[in-house]
Amino acid sequence: MAPDLCLCCGAGKDPWGIVDRAIKYGCKKVQLYKPYFNQEMIDKAHKHGIICNVFWSDDPVEAVNFLKMGIDTILTNDFNIVSQAVRNITIPKTLQN
Repeated sequence: MAPDLCLCCGAGKDPWGIVDRAIKYGCKKVQLYKPYFNQEMIDKAHKHGIICNVFWSDDPVEAVNFLKMGIDTILTNDFNIVSQAVRNITIPKTLQN
C-alpha cells in the first residue's frame, strides 16, 4: 500500500507483546507505555533495529533513567524540565542506533 511509510507499533491490549508484534509486522518504531516495558524489551527491539519511544515522562529523574536504559525518544508535557535534566547524559555507544 505505502512501502515508504514507517510503521510504529502501539501497545494496544497486550503492552507486554509490543516488541514481538513490531518484529512480526516489520515496524521501525515501538511506542512503549509506562510501566509496561522493561530492559529486555528495549534490548530486543534494538537488536532488531527498532526505535523505542516511551509515552511519557515529565519527571527529570525518570527521564534520565529511561535514556540510560536505551529509550530513544521520550514524549513529555514538560520539555524544559526534561531537556535540562537529560542535557548532559552520555549514552553508551552500544545503545546508540
